[in-house]
Amino acid sequence: MNRWVVSSVEVVGDEVHGANGESLGRIEDVLLDVERGRVAYVVLSPVGAIGKLFAVPWEAMSIDVSRGGDGWRLDVDRARFAAAPGFARGEWPNFADPQFAAGVYSYYGIPPCREAPLDPN
Repeated sequence: MNRWVVSSVEVVGDEVHGANGESLGRIEDVLLDVERGRVAYVVLSPVGAIGKLFAVPWEAMSIDVSRGGDGWRLDVDRARFAAAPGFARGEWPNFADPQFAAGVYSYYGIPPCREAPLDPN
C-alpha cells in the first residue's frame, strides 16, 4: 500500500508507536481544518487510558518506517505522551479555538496551525 496518499478510513485504527518503539495507542479520528484545506490533528486513544483521548498535531506524526510503513510514529516517550493535554471521550474540545491549538501544538514543539482565522476576502 502507498502510505504517502492514504484514505482517512485506512488511518483510523492504525497503531502509533513512540520514540522508544513502544505502543502509545491507536488513531481514533482524523480532524480536518477545512478553512485551510489540511489535516489539523489526529485523535489518539492511548494504551491503558480508558475514556481519555489526545489530540496530536498532524505535523508531529510520521509514517513508522522502522515497521515497513505499517503504522505511525510520534517522537515522544510514553511518559511524555501520557502527560500531554487530553480530554474525556464524551467531552471533545473546540479544536478550532486558537488557544487550544496553541497549547497542543506548543506541547509537541510545533508552531500552531491556527493562530488566527483566515481572511475570507
